[in-house]
Amino acid sequence: MLGSDGKSLKAVSYWAYKCSQGVLCLYRVSFKSIGSKEQQKLTAPQWNEFNRQPEWHYVGRYLDFAPKISEIALASVRASLGVTTIPQELITMHIRRGDFLTWREKGTDCTPSLDAFVAAVKDHLKAELKMSSPELDVDKIQVLITTDEQDDRAILDQIAANGWVISQTPSSMIEEAFGDAWKWADSAIAQAILSLGARGFVGTSNSQVNQLTQLRIQSYYKRKHAPTRMVDRTGKFMTKLMNK
Repeated sequence: MLGSDGKSLKAVSYWAYKCSQGVLCLYRVSFKSIGSKEQQKLTAPQWNEFNRQPEWHYVGRYLDFAPKISEIALASVRASLGVTTIPQELITMHIRRGDFLTWREKGTDCTPSLDAFVAAVKDHLKAELKMSSPELDVDKIQVLITTDEQDDRAILDQIAANGWVISQTPSSMIEEAFGDAWKWADSAIAQAILSLGARGFVGTSNSQVNQLTQLRIQSYYKRKHAPTRMVDRTGKFMTKLMNK
């Protein structure tokens, strides 16, 4: 049982750190919907104050991607950017559309406009980097995108016009490596790609993939300073801080 005092989570974190053959999934939504009163303590207010993320602090930050996932992700990034070495100065972005487009009547205003993502990068991330790291030429930092958008030509053209690159991982490559589980692996590969944003990350609000990526970026590059922003469908930006 996972108690609200964090002791059980600390024990689990030790297990997660030592275990290399499996993953224990701690998912708040499941506890909230089907858990007992004891399990629901995991989502009590004291855990949520100041945007605390106990699952990440005690468990998630100790978990890494499987070697095969990382290998394919790195190969995809090198091929997409046309480089042999992954850039140390990189901003990653996830533009989620897909199922979000069906969430509102007639598919309107379901996702942030691309202009909102442009503003998040230029007016927020790069402006913050100029202040924190004045030695950086922020205009030369590349932006690498993962997205489920494949058909909206206007969106894709606008991405290209900003000089951003969409990471392309052939589904045939993933299927060859993972067989029937390739669709699950595809999501993990995208997350591994997004985790390479050593100079920041911009994501889409209300997406678990984006929330996890934000936490990864804040953990992996804490000393280097990698700002993050989450863009909601109205175009507003949010910055969440994890536990110190």
